[in-house]
Amino acid sequence: MIEAEKLIGRKNNFLQYAREIAMWHHEHWDGSGYPDGLKGDNIPLSARLMRLPMSTMP
Repeated sequence: MIEAEKLIGRKNNFLQYAREIAMWHHEHWDGSGYPDGLKGDNIPLSARLMRLPMSTMP
């Protein structure tokens, strides 16, 4: 993502959301996820929203 921002020459909101999803979509509300063990509202909203459909998969 950082390389993409270098190419376009500025920060980009879409890339910010993509970074948050890529980094933290495996976090869990109770803090038992990874990579950082974020808990509750400390997990970025974009990652929490991406996690919803994953939590209903068999």
